[in-house]
Amino acid sequence: MTADAIEIVFAEDTKPEHEAIIISYMKSFRDRRLPIILSSEHLSLLLGIKEAALYSISNSVNAFYRTFYVRKKNGGQRQISAPLPLLLDAQQWILSEILQKITIHPAAKAYKKGSSIKENARFHRAQECVFKSDVENFFGSIPDFWVFELFHELGYTKSISRLLAGLCCKDGVLPQGA
Repeated sequence: MTADAIEIVFAEDTKPEHEAIIISYMKSFRDRRLPIILSSEHLSLLLGIKEAALYSISNSVNAFYRTFYVRKKNGGQRQISAPLPLLLDAQQWILSEILQKITIHPAAKAYKKGSSIKENARFHRAQECVFKSDVENFFGSIPDFWVFELFHELGYTKSISRLLAGLCCKDGVLPQGA
């Protein structure tokens, strides 16, 4: 949804400077191809999920995950928290409509749409030395506050940023498997 596609009708007593602020706010999202989210009710309409259900999910998110374990190469186990369909739909919308539209650093390769291990390896070809590492519990090391801050820095209100972070996080962090 773009600012051009929305007909804005201001109350007669709305000050012109307030109208300009609102139009500028909406234009900033349109220019970055990000969805304009005006309220939790508006987000529920965009997601096709009732507003009460959005709050139910974000307030008791553990009930919307199925947790299981997979064996790691080293013999240990990795906990996977897979979102149930309703939450998965919301997360996929957030991914496709917001997160995949954010400009990321050119050196970032992981989880980048259209990127592959082969493409990443090509970058390192002919290097004298390559350092390989794995961040233990990578997703679990990203707190929900950072996720909130990401949405807030994009320009979403604190309440919308909190709701979006609540849909993305479990037990205060990004879950492995979502």
